Amino acid sequence: MNKSIGIEVGWVILVGFTTILLIGFLTHFNFFINNTVDIQLHDTYVVLDFWNSFIIIFLNLCFWFFLLRQLKYKFESKTLNYFQLTLTGLLILYFPIVSSILQFTFLYYFTLLYHSIQIFVLAKVAISIGHQIKS
Repeated sequence: MNKSIGIEVGWVILVGFTTILLIGFLTHFNFFINNTVDIQLHDTYVVLDFWNSFIIIFLNLCFWFFLLRQLKYKFESKTLNYFQLTLTGLLILYFPIVSSILQFTFLYYFTLLYHSIQIFVLAKVAISIGHQIKS
């Protein structure tokens, strides 16, 4: 395995452990007992199973973490570009499914803005990959 791929996989695993710890602290580690995550948003109470909440938080943390690493390396790392492309694509595909299941109307504008940011980052990464392939 290429050294840079191993480093990126290590970062993904670290973000996964961070996600589990974050969910654990938010739920007082009750998800081990009842396998659900309870979220109270103002006057709305949402119950998600552990895996849906894990995937939502994990993909969002990966998006922001790898975006910060991309900004540090100025989008020049080919392996990092591929990881960012894959994780952002998964987030763009998965987030509307979950938000439609939850049927939150107040999340509509937030989702629209958030997807715009993600699509911008996705375009920047794709352009960087194209420049790397061309050279």
